[in-house]
Amino acid sequence: MLSPVEFGFLCFWVALHTALAQIDFFLKLLPYRLTVLLNVMGLIFNGFFGKIGFFFSLFSGIFAFTLLYVISKTIEFLKKNKSPPIGFGDFLYISSIGIWVGFYNLMFVLFFASLSMIMIFFFFNKSL
Repeated sequence: MLSPVEFGFLCFWVALHTALAQIDFFLKLLPYRLTVLLNVMGLIFNGFFGKIGFFFSLFSGIFAFTLLYVISKTIEFLKKNKSPPIGFGDFLYISSIGIWVGFYNLMFVLFFASLSMIMIFFFFNKSL
């Protein structure tokens, strides 16, 4: 059973993810103010109420940010392209997911997100 404060954090989490999804879909950007707010609120939640704790939550966010940054720089180096393949808002958003759910669950989230995008690609691609 969720306490009223935990329920409030859950409502905040769902509302902010919905807002970020719509902004990203229509404008193709993730505002820093919202993604940083999601990071800070995730650290506060896990510091006081979460099961994973503040420091593991912080480690998960830093690891997620670093992992995505290394992948982005590797793609940029291999393609010899000056434009980054992944934006900074995406780094912050994935790190916020890592902060909220933890490192181990982040790997499952990223796997199923990638798998669902592959399925959507094959479903909506008319040329295949």
